[in-house]
Amino acid sequence: MPDVRLLFHLVERRALEEDWPAVLRLVGRIREHRPRPEAAEDAFFLSFHEGMALLESGDPAGAVEVLQEAARRDPEHISARLLLADALLRSERGGEACAELEDALRRSPDHPGCLCALGWVLYQQNRKAEGKRLLERAARLHPYYPPAHIDLGLILASEARWDEAEFHLEAALALTPEDPELEAALRAVREGRAGRDLERQQMRALMPEIRAQRRTLRPEERAELRRLRGWLRSKGASHLEVLLVEGVWAEVAQAGSAPRVLD
Repeated sequence: MPDVRLLFHLVERRALEEDWPAVLRLVGRIREHRPRPEAAEDAFFLSFHEGMALLESGDPAGAVEVLQEAARRDPEHISARLLLADALLRSERGGEACAELEDALRRSPDHPGCLCALGWVLYQQNRKAEGKRLLERAARLHPYYPPAHIDLGLILASEARWDEAEFHLEAALALTPEDPELEAALRAVREGRAGRDLERQQMRALMPEIRAQRRTLRPEERAELRRLRGWLRSKGASHLEVLLVEGVWAEVAQAGSAPRVLD
């Protein structure tokens, strides 16, 4: 009969090496020789590591069942709750994952992993203000926790808030230097900021001409132009794109042609 305590140590070592097939084999051997571990912490240990190995091996559905057992045995173990939420998300059970993270955060209100995970999930579920508040709180309470800066930086970049995004991604890169994915994200943000600055210059150059054109329009044409601007913005047009279309529209009106009325 093998030394079961040695097998427990080997499980930990293989998990640190991210050798997930070996972790599953070792857990299976322990269960074979000790179907019901005497100590509660041993039962939790096996469920936690088996669930993590299943999740990382591409079996989130299998991981959910095992990690639910781990979370039931120790509901205060935040890492187990985070793994379970991840498995639920990968199993397309977003509502359950959100509930799991909310309960974990109630138990540990300042935990950086909970704040980031729940913030990201809420943002993706279109609860953007709530999600962003949690990520901002994580970055404020844990300024040396890279995921808080990464998640917040990526979200701010998606909103074209380039300066704030650059600040957080630079902070993350200072904490985790030579991360190629992070460096690529930071380059994209800087390119976006450069594009914004160029767009502002172009808008400043266009504004005098646009204002002059507006003064020549009749009241009904101005009303139609306001509708056109609103429609363009509802479709996600940038300020520069709106101004360019407005300029063409006004030129058509000045030329004596009747611009098409929006339906």
